[in-house]
Amino acid sequence: MKIKTSSKLNLFLKVISKRDDGYHDIKTIMSEFDFGDEIFISKSSADSFNSNMVSTGPNLVEKAILKLREHVSVPSVSIELKKMTPIGSGMGTGSSDAAETLKGLNDFFNLKLDRTMLLKIAAEIGMDVPFFIDGKLALATKRGDELEAVDGVFKKALVVMDEPVISKNIYTLLEPSDFDSDEPNTLILPVLRNYPKVRDFYYHLQNIDKNFRMSGAGGAFFLIGENDYLNQVKNKVSAKLKMIVDIRVPEVGYDDFIFSS
Repeated sequence: MKIKTSSKLNLFLKVISKRDDGYHDIKTIMSEFDFGDEIFISKSSADSFNSNMVSTGPNLVEKAILKLREHVSVPSVSIELKKMTPIGSGMGTGSSDAAETLKGLNDFFNLKLDRTMLLKIAAEIGMDVPFFIDGKLALATKRGDELEAVDGVFKKALVVMDEPVISKNIYTLLEPSDFDSDEPNTLILPVLRNYPKVRDFYYHLQNIDKNFRMSGAGGAFFLIGENDYLNQVKNKVSAKLKMIVDIRVPEVGYDDFIFSS
């Protein structure tokens, strides 16, 4: 079985407060788009996992298999991950890999897990993983694991990235004053303070168009607009990754969701 994964953009991301359990309450709208990795699943006499990534320990695909087996018996399986997306992008590519692994194994072995169970297991893997069970467009609240589908329309977006943001948890770098910021993405503040190369790239983008926003914890940024204009901007941006993609945005202005109840 061959599976193509996807990515997401956080159209906005407000970090509201730190929770008693150490996590943070957030509010964000995530929009799925077609840019991802490839996963190959096949039967095997013994478990095996291979990837073209430089190993830094177990990744989310391996974690997905382990979590799945805590709930249901899964036969020995061979999984290969062909990573084609950059790490440290804030586009949820690792979470997408994990979600597609869950769905793929469920189909491949006819495990008969329903959507509710897949969402439960996905939440045990990571906060962005449940979104990719259904994908498309969703409002995420609480820790990011409470999802509500949002009606959307398609728009063009220029997605650019130059340097990754490699951090186990960027939330630990938040300062108390950050919670009161009116930035569309609260996490831009600790990123700008702690990642000089990403900060320089952000200022480069701001000099071209001040409407660029960061996705997730960075380092990818995006700009929504008309195709002709985005191509003009694309030619001005100096970056390792530049692409124009189709994304969903809410039928009402997505900034309206920041302060709506």
